[in-house]
Formats: sequence, structure tokens, C-alpha cells
Amino acid sequence: MEFAARRRVRINGTLTCRDGEGLTVEVEQAYGNCPQYIQPRTLLPAGNDRQVLQQPRHDTALTDRDAAQIRAADTFFLGTTHPDRGNDASHRGGPAGFVRVEGEQVRWPDYAGNNMFNSFGNLVVDPAAALLFISFDTGRILQLSGTAAIEWDHPGEPGDDSHTGRRARFHTQRVVSGHLAAARHHEGNPMTDPSTDNYNGATRVEYLLGAPLAENAVRQWPQMREIARGRQLIADVEGNFPELTLEVGRRHQLGDTIVVEWTCNYGDGRLYRNVTIGELVNGEVTKVTDYWGEPVEPPEWRRAMTAKLDMPADGIWKDDTHLARH
Repeated sequence: MEFAARRRVRINGTLTCRDGEGLTVEVEQAYGNCPQYIQPRTLLPAGNDRQVLQQPRHDTALTDRDAAQIRAADTFFLGTTHPDRGNDASHRGGPAGFVRVEGEQVRWPDYAGNNMFNSFGNLVVDPAAALLFISFDTGRILQLSGTAAIEWDHPGEPGDDSHTGRRARFHTQRVVSGHLAAARHHEGNPMTDPSTDNYNGATRVEYLLGAPLAENAVRQWPQMREIARGRQLIADVEGNFPELTLEVGRRHQLGDTIVVEWTCNYGDGRLYRNVTIGELVNGEVTKVTDYWGEPVEPPEWRRAMTAKLDMPADGIWKDDTHLARH
């Protein structure tokens, strides 16, 4: 998993060696997975000023601190198993708050993805599961062991965050919490953590595109005949909209071009459907072009010529209750 570049590769194979140097896996399959729900962040090794690590805590119930860490998470890892094919570890990502805590139960939506159903397929035949939550700020880790089941609803019903009609409910049996021996922290990445002191609401475009802006980047709005030159000026412009909430629908990368469909609300309840295009040079966005659109009713003369477009079930355009600040 490479968070900064929003890349992940799945490796399937057999563990052939475990020693002080690490793990050795004989690879049978290797393939890329969809990057859609990877939250971009830059990680750095922790310095030498870490506090003395405490012994891990073992428990059978979640504490308030555990629940708060889960609710704040935008990333976790899910472990499942199959009686014939072995164990599996998969990434799960979404906006902070996409994982809910209800007593000792944890649930999360199953967003539309690559439709391989590696984890859900395992849960159908074996409910054993494990969850790993990592605080990228403090290095605190939370490991949960228990069982999970798939719940099926009708797509689009209240509570169906994913608009797929699928979610998982996990029952906690054992809890282990502690800190990573070599804790890693994100490098003051404000676009994914609005609670940090560094957050200024001004790097939303990096969150949208899933890629960093070059210092000399330009951002243009053709409909308004405007252009902002330089990363700092782009940041200053976006920082003037503190009430803006947004949701990324689809993100496509075609070579060195990124195209994103997204929804935003400036705080007045009016939803704008937008398209943003980013052009990459050496992995950094050097040019951004935005097109804004507010939903309007079609003219009467066209109603007889067109059919009503039902919003798709993959949640491309969600209502404003699903929007989050970035």
C-alpha cells in the first residue's frame, strides 16, 4: 500500500519463512486493486523522541477511547479466512465516520469496488474476522478479533451509506491496543485530517485528485474566466469557504490526466455537481481545471424527448447528509 500515490497491490501466496528479518511469501498471484477509497497521506518515520512504549492492553470490550478511534478512522484493514484457501487481509477506506460503533458491535458499508468480493466471500463460509485500526497521528493501533456477518438491505434505503444494499456487522470478542514499535506519522497532511492545527481547508483539490499540487501549479475556472497561479494562492482561495462540504463520486486516471466527478455544498443546502481535471508532471499536479454545475429542471419542450435519469446506486451523487468537510 502506497498511501501518497493511492496505489495498492494484492499479493496471494504461501508464507514460507518467518524470522527476525521479517516474513517471506512465495507469491502465486499479484494484481493491482482499485484505488478509489485509499485516503492520501504522506508518512514519515517517527523520530527518536518517542515516549517509552507501554505493554499492549488485552481486553474483551471496547473502551470509549477505542470507540473514538474507530469513529475517527478513514482507513482500516480487514482480516478474513477460508477453510481451503487460507487467510486474507484487505484494505477498507472511506470518509471519517464510515465505520460505526454500536456497543461492542462495529459496522461498515460495503462500497462499490472491483466486485471480487474476496472478504465477503470468505465471511459467507467462515465468520471469523479481525479488524486493524491505526492512528497515523499517534501510532496507536487497535486490533479487534471476533465474528462478522453480511447484512443485506435494498439499495438506497435509509442507512445504506454505500448505496449497494450491503454492509458488514462485526461482533467484538477480543481487543488488543498499543503503539507501533516503529510508529509512523503523517506529515501534517491537512487534506485528510480537518482536526489538525495545520488544516486550513485550502488543499481540498489535493484530496479530490488524490495527488499533490506542484508549487507552481495553476488552477482555472473557465466558466468564471479566472485563474489562480501557485499552490499557496490556490490554498488561500479555497480557504475562504470554511462551510464547504464535499463527496468524491468517481475518480479516473488516464495516463497523466486525472478526472474527478464530485458533489459539494457551500453550506446553503444547494448541491453542485462538478468535474475537476488534473494534469500531472512527475507525479505532481501542475494544472487544474474545474467545471461547476448546479442541478436545474429541464425545459418543458425537452421533457417529451428525454427520460428521467435515475441516480446510479454506486453513490456518485449523494445527498448532502453524506458530505464531509475536507
